[in-house]
Amino acid sequence: MQPRYILGLIRKWLWLIILAALIGGAVGAGVDHILPKKYEADATLFVSSPNHIDENSVLGDQQAARALANFSQSNSVLQATLNSLHIHDLTLPQLTSMVTVQNDLDSQFVIVQVRDKDSQRAAKLASEIGNPFTGCTGSPKTCWSGIYSGNSNWHVGRLDCYRGSDYRH
Repeated sequence: MQPRYILGLIRKWLWLIILAALIGGAVGAGVDHILPKKYEADATLFVSSPNHIDENSVLGDQQAARALANFSQSNSVLQATLNSLHIHDLTLPQLTSMVTVQNDLDSQFVIVQVRDKDSQRAAKLASEIGNPFTGCTGSPKTCWSGIYSGNSNWHVGRLDCYRGSDYRH
């Protein structure tokens, strides 16, 4: 096919191409307007061992961040979150599907994300799940010393309580 032939076809059917684009845009805008809004809330945590700045401490902190990420997604933490916030209209499987916990490789940051139709509930859930002592029985020191292989000197600092933003699926 020659370029002139192709350009001729485009010119001939340009009105149909424009009409299809306009109809597609209108349908997309209508569907976006009809769908319920979903909100996303984040809790970002930074894991560090106080008064230690050598390479081994950083590696230990990264391992602790991975453990915290896994612990934050556990059924015991999620159930404790539902109980402490007195949320009775959510089941544990529903909350599990709403929560994402992220810890990138070689990072001391743990990000807890919650997506929900209610922005305030999403923020409360993310903040509570991001609380390093949610779901612990006994003193927090006992809880974290068990999580971090006997080292009770870990410090989990809250960097960002939560950030709500409009999220559409």
